[in-house]
Amino acid sequence: MLTVNKKDLAVNAVMARQYAEIGDFRFNANARNQMMVNGLVGSAANAAEMDPRLWAEIDSQTRQLMLPNGGVSRLLTDLMPLARSVHVGVLATMYRRYNGEFEAQTSLDGQHRKPMDSGSYDYDGTLVLVHSSQFGIQWRELEGQRRIGFDQIADDQATSVRAVRRQIVRTFLDGSDITYKGVGAAGIRTSSNVQGIDLGAAGLNFDFTDDTETYDDVRAAFVAVLNSLADAEGDVTVYVSPQIWANFQRTGVTAGNLQTFGQVLELIPGVDKIERLAELSGNEMIGMIRQTEYIRPVVGMPINTVPMERKTPMDDYQYLTWTATGLEIRADAEGRSGVFYAAEA
Repeated sequence: MLTVNKKDLAVNAVMARQYAEIGDFRFNANARNQMMVNGLVGSAANAAEMDPRLWAEIDSQTRQLMLPNGGVSRLLTDLMPLARSVHVGVLATMYRRYNGEFEAQTSLDGQHRKPMDSGSYDYDGTLVLVHSSQFGIQWRELEGQRRIGFDQIADDQATSVRAVRRQIVRTFLDGSDITYKGVGAAGIRTSSNVQGIDLGAAGLNFDFTDDTETYDDVRAAFVAVLNSLADAEGDVTVYVSPQIWANFQRTGVTAGNLQTFGQVLELIPGVDKIERLAELSGNEMIGMIRQTEYIRPVVGMPINTVPMERKTPMDDYQYLTWTATGLEIRADAEGRSGVFYAAEA
């Protein structure tokens, strides 16, 4: 999961270990400060232990900033429930891409008399990358913060969380050029496991931002896009650019009907919902069946903030907000997936 919470801690042993490691970072930094207090005369003022209430405030703030009303991207909000926790030492995740169908039968005794099925398969995977942002405060300023409530640290920490979550979304969309032992980190716009749809002249040749197109034409083109996932099972969530979203707010699908184009398009069988996604632009849309069979984040460490160890009493106090997160976009060995990306080529 992308944030630590009590509910998941109670049932997720991997997250519990991740949370313990966050605590270790904080304990070790405090221990370093305490060593300076014990070992150096007159250094107690600027090497004291951080107030535990600060960490409680920071952790609560991080969780709030990852909620829909915290300004987080709708794409991230929808993907978080699908996340899989892995050990922070996992640099890349792999899964087996299967090609073939198993047969099923009906019987009275449950004995399966047909030979065991088999199919061909290969492997695919993604990197679990570290996304981070750092901030700090000069040691004398921190002494003042101790007396007025650490407001500056809390504000800077919130800004760093926003920066990290933006970086996660950018990587989920566009991937990264980082590779490790032949494994990369492709995003929705760049992955070969995504069904690509050309909305330009050489492809579907349709502009969903054009406010002169009739509803019937918009619907026909929209259905053609959805058909790219016809081989996958499940309802499709569609994310559109602000420009498409604005065009979908037109009313008058039929005479006297005040429903918008978007509201009526959501009634098409197989459509879960249509969402505005600020990270898209122009004639661009994404669709996905939100099931772990097709797509899921892989989290080696939830978003958290930890202090960096100081070596001398005059060192600045520095903090790192970070997460280890990748996006697994899954397809079978024939390239069938539950995610599409539509744009003008």
